[in-house]
Amino acid sequence: MTMRANRRDALRAGMLYGSSLALTTSSSAVSAAVPTNSGEGLSDKTARAAGLEPKSLRKIETAMSQAVQDGEVPGLVTLLYRRGTVAHICAAGFQDLQDKSRTMKRDTIFRIASMSKPITAVATLILVEDGKIDLYDPVEKFIPELSNRKVLRTPASNLSDTVEAERPIRVIDLLTFRSGLVMGIDTANLLIPPSPFSRPTPLSIATVEASKRADSAQSWVKEIAALPLGFQPGTRWAYNTSAEMLGVLVARASGISLPEFLQKRLFGPLGMKDTGFSIPAEKTARLAKTYSFDPATHKTTNMKLDAPTTLPTNPSGAGGLLSTVDDFLQFARMLLGRGETDGARILSHRTATLMTSNYLTAEQRAEFPILMDGQGFGFGLSVVVDVGRQDEYLGFNSVGSFGWPGGYGTWWQVDPKEEMIQIYMSQVLRSDSFAIGGKPRLTFQRLCYDACRT
Repeated sequence: MTMRANRRDALRAGMLYGSSLALTTSSSAVSAAVPTNSGEGLSDKTARAAGLEPKSLRKIETAMSQAVQDGEVPGLVTLLYRRGTVAHICAAGFQDLQDKSRTMKRDTIFRIASMSKPITAVATLILVEDGKIDLYDPVEKFIPELSNRKVLRTPASNLSDTVEAERPIRVIDLLTFRSGLVMGIDTANLLIPPSPFSRPTPLSIATVEASKRADSAQSWVKEIAALPLGFQPGTRWAYNTSAEMLGVLVARASGISLPEFLQKRLFGPLGMKDTGFSIPAEKTARLAKTYSFDPATHKTTNMKLDAPTTLPTNPSGAGGLLSTVDDFLQFARMLLGRGETDGARILSHRTATLMTSNYLTAEQRAEFPILMDGQGFGFGLSVVVDVGRQDEYLGFNSVGSFGWPGGYGTWWQVDPKEEMIQIYMSQVLRSDSFAIGGKPRLTFQRLCYDACRT
C-alpha cells in the first residue's frame, strides 16, 4: 500500500464525521438469519462478579443481532470489561456481505481510523518519559521545517494574509490539537459541527492538496510546512493534522520508524499481536470489509479498500492503524490502570493522568458546541467534564470517562468511576449522525450501563 493511499484512507475516516456518499447495495443483502457468537464461555457467575446482571447483558446480544437484521450494520463485535474481567463479548453479522461464510468473530480485524490518535499520543509520552522530548519543547527542535511560522489573520483568510507566529508550536500543542495545523477539508458535503475549522477554507483546501502531492513522510512535512497556520499556537482547537505531525515527531525523536517504535514499546509489551499499519497476507481473511451507509435508504456499498499487506512509507499516526477488540482492550486497560496492565508498565501513573485530563478552555470548547459541550480534550482523546451538558450522540458515561472513536464505525470508552471499558467495532462509514457507529453503538453503550447493578 502506498503512502498516498494510507494517508487518503486515514483522512477519509480521520474526520470524526462521515461525508455523504453515493450508495448502491440494498440492506436486503443482510441475511434474515443473523450469525451471532456471544459469551464465548463467559458465565453468569463472571458477570455477577463484575457487578453486572446477566439477563441485562443478554439484551446486548439481542439488540446487536437486531441491528444487523435491520440493515443498520453488516456486522459488529462488542466487548464489555468491568472490574478486572471481560464480562461480555458479542460478534454478530458478516465481515463481507458478498461472502456470507465470512461471519464476524472475536478476532476480526478492523480499520480503527482515528482510534489511532490516542495510541500515537501514548508513543509521544513514552518519549517524554525517556527524556528525549519535553512537553514544552518547540516542535521545530525535531522538525525544523516548522520553524518561523506564519499565521493566517483569520481562519478564512487567503494564504497570503498572514501575521507572525507569537511563539513556536510546542509538543503539548500537537498532543492537544492546538498547534495551528488545521484539517484538510475540500468539500462542503461534510456533516461536521459548525466551527471556524469545519468548512472549506483556502487553508483547508491547500492542506488537502499538499497531502495529495506528498509521496513520502519528508515531502509531506515539507508541503505542510509551506502553509501558514490557521491560528496562533495554543489558542484554538482543530482536528487531525496535529496527530499526523505527532507521528513524524515520534519517528524523528526516537530515530526509528513509527511502526517500529509502536511495536517495540507498546504493541509488543501489551501483547497486541494483531495491531499495526499493515497485516500479513495470511490474516487478510480476518479483515472486515469497509462499507458506507445511507440511513434514508438503508443502502450500503463496499468502499473497496485494499487490504494493507505492506507498510506505508508514511504511516498515518492520525488514522492508519488496524486492530481487534481484544488488542484494543489491552491498550484501554493500560490507560484504566494509569499506565500499567498485566505487569507491563507503559507510562507512569502521573503521565497517564495527564493524558486523560482536559486541556481546553471554555472558549476553545465553545467553538465546537456539539462536539465539546460536556466534554473536553486531553492528549489525543476526549474527556467528559459535564454529563448534563453533552449532546445525546455522546451516549451514557460518567465525569472523567475518556476515549475517541474511528470514522469507519469503531468506538471505545473507559469509565474509571465504573471500572469499565466498552469497545464497539463495526466497519461502516455513516452519513447520518455525529454518533460514530450510529444507533447500534448508542444502544450498546446504554445497555452496558443498564446492566450495572453494583
